[in-house]
Amino acid sequence: MAYFYLNFKCMKRIGIIGLNEQAIHHIERIKESNDFDLVGLYDHNTIFAKKIANKYGLRYYNCPIDIIEQAEVLDFVAPHPMDFEHASMAIKSARHLFFEDYFLQDIQKATKLLDLAEEAQVKVHISRCDRFNPAVEKARKYIQNPSFIETRRALAYSDQSSNINPIMGLLLKDIDLILSFVDSGIRKIQTRTNNPFSDKVELINVRIEFDNSCVANLNLSSLSSVSYSKAAFYQNTGVIHIDLHDSKLEILSGAKEQKNNKTVSFENNSSGFDSLTSELESLSACIDDNSHTIVGLRDLTTALEVMDEIRNQLAI
Repeated sequence: MAYFYLNFKCMKRIGIIGLNEQAIHHIERIKESNDFDLVGLYDHNTIFAKKIANKYGLRYYNCPIDIIEQAEVLDFVAPHPMDFEHASMAIKSARHLFFEDYFLQDIQKATKLLDLAEEAQVKVHISRCDRFNPAVEKARKYIQNPSFIETRRALAYSDQSSNINPIMGLLLKDIDLILSFVDSGIRKIQTRTNNPFSDKVELINVRIEFDNSCVANLNLSSLSSVSYSKAAFYQNTGVIHIDLHDSKLEILSGAKEQKNNKTVSFENNSSGFDSLTSELESLSACIDDNSHTIVGLRDLTTALEVMDEIRNQLAI
């Protein structure tokens, strides 16, 4: 007699807390997922939340406590003053968390959540689309002990006023990306800025010197005619260029003793790439395997320590 064993993977119940335009993307990706079952959503704006819930055939929860009780995973999308309290409540209820990348800019709150998460033994994923970029993932095979790193990121100029400083958010992304490649303590941080049109940071240069002699030079601008995001890693074996915007990888390699032996490989992996889908799959796998999330609260607190030093130098 033949026996057939089928491996049924149980879908994880997930709820969304906080709604904005980005939340629509989350709803659509989660509904397509084979890993998660979307149980509903919550937002303090009842009218808007019910409108979204009705559009997608979802349950609206009047109270965050109710959705925390019903879900195994909570997806925090739009920021809200009570996010820290809701996240703390979820962790204490042994719920896993997914945070959008602009959450938890306060190192003290991030550290408290880290302590709670480690005590509760739950998984917390911080969204960092650059870490899941196909070009970055491919580049990790080639980047070994870089001596110099340069990042260049720019936003197209807009004269519309906003309470949010996009440059500082992008800077945190670049810091996180660089720290993921350099396993060393930091010796020195130098910061320069120029803000010709407002009192917010519009142009910034950050130089980070590591204990292992690696140097990282970060350049960010919100005054460009076009948006772009690029990184270059220099090492003894060559140079690796990454176009984060278009998910392109360019490798210039060649030994010093063979000056003419240089090769260039070019890969474009942007077709069909959706970082949110990859990140949700990664979190699900970490829950199943009881492994560390690729970007967790400890990574966030380390990056925020660097950000705090930069803010101190800028007196902001």
